[in-house]
Amino acid sequence: MTTKHNSTFAFTAIAAVLFTSTASMAQTAAAPAATSIDVAYNVGLVSDYRYRGISQTRLQAALQGGADVTYGAWYAGVWASNIKWVKDSGGNANVEIDLYGGYKYALNDAVTLDVGVLAYQYPRNQ
Repeated sequence: MTTKHNSTFAFTAIAAVLFTSTASMAQTAAAPAATSIDVAYNVGLVSDYRYRGISQTRLQAALQGGADVTYGAWYAGVWASNIKWVKDSGGNANVEIDLYGGYKYALNDAVTLDVGVLAYQYPRNQ
């Protein structure tokens, strides 16, 4: 269980960097255009958080939000929602945090290569 807490700390640290990273690289007219860091945020209040048709909030409202960072073909993001299903199975978690990142490259107009990782975290779950 110590490993899980350490990984939760690491993922939380990554999420903090993602939320605070809004810098972009400067461009000049004489130099070629530099790839910029783009940040997008989202937030929503939904009537029920469902995953594969199953309510994650016992048919109650959910507050959800996230942030995505892209730099050229590289991307990373974090998304979170309140949940209730973990408590049904004896756990303590009341939030789900999804962390993801990867590399996306268009091979041609019809084919895109996307290699990434995704981690679901449930803080306070034992």
